[in-house]
Amino acid sequence: MVPVAPIKASPFTRSRLFILRSLALVLILFLANQAFEAYQDGVMRLGTRRFSIMLSGGDIWAGYLFLSTCAAVSMFLFFCNHAFTHSYKRLAPWIGGGWFASLVLCWVLHL
Repeated sequence: MVPVAPIKASPFTRSRLFILRSLALVLILFLANQAFEAYQDGVMRLGTRRFSIMLSGGDIWAGYLFLSTCAAVSMFLFFCNHAFTHSYKRLAPWIGGGWFASLVLCWVLHL
């Protein structure tokens, strides 16, 4: 008989999981709204305060890339109750690194 590792319980209660999933869905809706506004105006505005990035013309693709990586992070947040699984742990650095790389790319293109 092959020994099976015990499944670790999720650290999230039902109410916390509901709140995190609601936040993830709200973030996805916000990102879809940002993408639609950028499609209509032809200008991608990331941030509205001191650290804002505006991309337009040929660089707008980087803004869409950043929005898609933000959507990947929010979908990752949506399934946070699977944080102890092997695939979740393998994907976490890739999704986080992709988000950071797209943010740096937008910042460099903004300069």
